Formats: sequence, structure tokens, C-alpha cells
Amino acid sequence: MNNKLITMILAVLFIISTVCGTLGYVNKDKTPDTPVTPEPIKEETTYEFYLEEQLVAEMPTNTEEEKYEFSKSLCDNNMQLTFDNESWTYIVDQEKTGVCRLYFVKAQYDVTLTVTNGLINGTDASNVFKVDRLTDGQFNIIPNEGYEYTKNATCSNDKEALFDKSTNTLTITSVSEDVACKIDFEKRSLKVDINVQNGKGTTSEFKEYGETFTAVVQPDDGFEKAKIECSNKQEFTYADNKLTIQKLTNDTVCNVTFLKAPAVTYNLQINDLPEQVIITAGNTLQTIIAGKDGKFSIKVEEGYDVNLDCGGIKPSDVLVEPDGVITYTFLGVSSNITCQLTVTPKENTEPTD
Repeated sequence: MNNKLITMILAVLFIISTVCGTLGYVNKDKTPDTPVTPEPIKEETTYEFYLEEQLVAEMPTNTEEEKYEFSKSLCDNNMQLTFDNESWTYIVDQEKTGVCRLYFVKAQYDVTLTVTNGLINGTDASNVFKVDRLTDGQFNIIPNEGYEYTKNATCSNDKEALFDKSTNTLTITSVSEDVACKIDFEKRSLKVDINVQNGKGTTSEFKEYGETFTAVVQPDDGFEKAKIECSNKQEFTYADNKLTIQKLTNDTVCNVTFLKAPAVTYNLQINDLPEQVIITAGNTLQTIIAGKDGKFSIKVEEGYDVNLDCGGIKPSDVLVEPDGVITYTFLGVSSNITCQLTVTPKENTEPTD
């Protein structure tokens, strides 16, 4: 029994020694463990693209419709980026971990014009125009008939626009972004001055282009026909003391001068003056302005009486002077007066013997 146990123990020990010997032989050429050096981390640069300062997904590419320009680059870790405009490619001087930002701008910008009561470049077919970056946009805008530029153009982002009335040119200076401008032409306000001489109706008035203007002008007493001249070729009519310009097209000054009316006159006439009568004042035919007084004086030869007959019109006054001169006065003559003088011998009133 003891022999069997001893035999089993020896067998186990043999097996253990055999295994250990085998392992020792396998590892006899291996060196002791040494520290492992990690591989270096690869540097990698990230690129970002900006168009008009806005981040975009990819680098802008030139097309027939849109052109772009490289503006600048900003890179981390002192990296320097070079951009080739011809090949539209870029490269950094050395790859580093960091971000390079590439900035692009449009080579041209859209200028959108909205015009009220006018035409752009003679037509209203198009109102969007391309303008090269940082150049002035100039546009010929013609106002419709009767309209003018009185209110400043308004543009997006408070962009300034200047309008030259002498050439009808709108200028937007140094365009650096898309811009929209609105231009409103307004009806012209026209001034009419009416100057009246020898009458009433002097006035000043403002009217819009194309409107009708009417003024009442009246002559003073003693004046009638009007002489009228209006500046700037304004056509007018005059009837029943009304001056009318049917369609105003410009500022105008109308000078109205009433002419002195020809005097209305009447005749004061003595027919067939008797030989016994002489005229001491006045004439046998006088012209009297209407409303004025007419008079004449006579002297009759001694021994005669005189009688005046004016066809039913009696003198307003008869004055007999001490020297025998008789003056006949007609006040406010308003018609022709024809008089006849007749003489008769005075009756002899002396007593007879």
C-alpha cells in the first residue's frame, strides 16, 4: 500500500517537472519586458468657409451666375494660409491641429430699384442690376411727365443714394452688399402769379402739374380791353373777366394790363348862329366827354331878345351878366345836344309924344 502511494507521488512530481522544463525551454530566448512608446498623434487642420461673414457648408465656387472673391484667412496656431485665385485652391504652410477660416465675398452685388412714376434706363422691364464690388452703381431714371424728384430715395441698411436732377442719374456709392432702393417721383407743384395793372385780381397760387387754373380779373373804371402775357409758353383764354390756363405745365407769371377805355363823347352844337349873336365863350360845336359839363356864352346885339331851343333839353343854368353876356350850362352831358338860337327885335316901350 505504501509502495503504491509512493509510486503515485513520484509520477505526479515527474509530470510537474516535465511541464516546467518544457516552459523554461520555450521562454529561454525571451528578453525581459521593456516600456512601450506610443505612436505620435497626427496633426489635423479643420477648415471653415465664410461668405459675407456668414458660415457656409462649403467653399463658394464661381459660376456663370455668381462670381466670388477670396477676401482673407484667419488660422489658429500661427498657421499661414495661401490662396490661389486662378486655381481656386488653398494650402497651409504646415498642418497643425486647429481651425483655418477662409472668408469670401461676392464679386458683384444685386441692386434692386423700385420706381414709382418713372422709368429706369427708359424702360420699366427690369429693376435688378449687377454692380461690381466697391464700385458706384449709376442708373438713369426718367420721371413721368409732370413728376419730379422731391423726396430722397430710401435704401436698405441706410445706404445713401444721390439723385442728380440735371441728368436724372441715381448714384449709389461703393456698393459692398446687396441693396434695395425705392424712388418715388411726385407731381410737380407749380406756382402761378397774376399781376394786374389798372384793375383788380392780383394773386399767387400753387397748383399741381396738369391742373386747370382760373382767376377773376376786372378793370378799373375807365379801362376795358386786357393785354395779357404769360411766361413759359402757358396757353390761356380770357372771357367774361376770367383768365383760364387749361393745363399748367410750368411755373408762370401772367401780366394783365387793362387799357384805358376810349372816352365817350357827345356834341354840344349851335345851329345857324344869327348875325345879331356872337359867341363869347365856347364854340358853335363842342365835344363833351360823357358826364362832363358843357357850356357856352353869347352876347346879343342891343335891341334884340334871344331864345334858346335845344329840342326839349333845357340848360341846367342860365347866367346873365351885367354886360349882357348870357352863359348857358348843361351839367353831366349824356347825349348829343343841338341848340337853335333865334332873335327878335325888342318891343319899343318908350312913351310916344
